[in-house]
Amino acid sequence: MTIAGVDLDNRRLTVHGKGGKTREVPISKPLAYILDRYLNDIRPQCPASVWLFANPDGYQNSDMAGRYAHRAIFDTVRRYATKAGIPGRHHPHRIRHGVATEFVRGERDLETLRQMLGHSDLSTTSRYLHLNNEDVANAVDHLHGNHHNPHLDNQAA
Repeated sequence: MTIAGVDLDNRRLTVHGKGGKTREVPISKPLAYILDRYLNDIRPQCPASVWLFANPDGYQNSDMAGRYAHRAIFDTVRRYATKAGIPGRHHPHRIRHGVATEFVRGERDLETLRQMLGHSDLSTTSRYLHLNNEDVANAVDHLHGNHHNPHLDNQAA
């Protein structure tokens, strides 16, 4: 991602994804604040580069100078996930799966999630969801109001 792709006023990032797709991604207010601090306090001390996160050793002497390699990002995710004690395989794409699952658990709609992930088809989005039986039971309870009903409690006894 390039510095030019950051629009903090509108809280948007322009990202380039799979298949060469370019899309705007909304960001939260806390992330916009953090990026603003980074751009003003830290980024000026980094090597000159069009890339948002500059790597002094990345792709030297090319039009990609200063860019982090995909492997470096993978290694960073793995290192911090392991340090945090998170079980399982660690890779950047796993974060997208986790965010998608938590988004739906938070009772958000799939169409919004599809757009947020940049998928053109809802079936692709559904493959990102890792819901379990408890998630389904919670959804059923929510659908039916999840109200405490003493009459039903007495019948179950």
